Amino acid sequence: MAKEQELASKRAEFETKQHHDRIKGRCVLPDEAKALESTQTHARPADPGRIAYIQQLKKNLKLKKYSN
Repeated sequence: MAKEQELASKRAEFETKQHHDRIKGRCVLPDEAKALESTQTHARPADPGRIAYIQQLKKNLKLKKYSN
């Protein structure tokens, strides 16, 4: 897959005659790359209570699945 992405990057540069950067697997122009970096949001830290709640929901779902 990395080779396919590299070929896509080279093809984009050839077709537009401009340098392209790869961000998150996409070929973008430098000005688009700057815009994406400036609007990038950071993930909030994990909340242990929420993680425990989700794990409990998964456990309950497994129990319901196999009890039928």
